Amino acid sequence: GRARAPSMSDSELLSKKVAQLTKVIALLNTRNEDAEAKLAQVKTAAEHELSGAIADAKAKIVAAIEKGTKQKAAEKDMQDRLKALEKEYETEKKKGLKAIETAKEQEAKRADERIAAATKQLDVLRGELEARCTELERVTGAMRCSGERDKEMASKHKMELEAVVQHHNKKYNEMLKEQLAE
Repeated sequence: GRARAPSMSDSELLSKKVAQLTKVIALLNTRNEDAEAKLAQVKTAAEHELSGAIADAKAKIVAAIEKGTKQKAAEKDMQDRLKALEKEYETEKKKGLKAIETAKEQEAKRADERIAAATKQLDVLRGELEARCTELERVTGAMRCSGERDKEMASKHKMELEAVVQHHNKKYNEMLKEQLAE
């Protein structure tokens, strides 16, 4: 076969088709460029938003770390203060207990001294009383021999003796109360 030369109408048709395809390609290129530009804008906006979110998250993390660090430091400070107070309390408690024990010992010593002094004074008074009783008995015995007059004297001496005994007992009780009151 023979090759057929394209007719003008085919050439026009082809030209038209090429022109149409060129328009379609130009339109597609324009749309593609617009889409690429829009995609670049969306990408830039997304990157900007993402970097803002990352910066905000970093700031929040740093703030949380700083807050945690401050809280830990405050907790440690409070624990240190608590330990110092506990130590001070124990020291003061030991001092107080020692002072109480010393005061008890001193008071016991003073009480023993007062009792010893009262006992010594009591012994002296008993000795004096026994000496007076002995003297009174001697005098009373001598008076028994002298009759009626002696009976009066004996009665009088007995009353004197009782008065002396009562006086010494009263004096002893007062002294004992004074010693125990100290």
